[in-house]
Amino acid sequence: MKKNHKILRIKEVQAKLKIGRTLIYELDRQGILKKINLTPRCVGWLEEEVNAFLEHRIRERDSKGR
Repeated sequence: MKKNHKILRIKEVQAKLKIGRTLIYELDRQGILKKINLTPRCVGWLEEEVNAFLEHRIRERDSKGR
């Protein structure tokens, strides 16, 4: 079965994670949130990877509260 991937642009990632552009690119440099080069001047991020990053942060927060 073929999986459809939704690509988010920088503004969508910023809105979803509530973080700035610089931090998003820093997370990419660290290999935490990997961008996809769509064209030489256009990048995007897989929505499922952005969601997984957010879920990981929530689990990390919840485990520290115990």
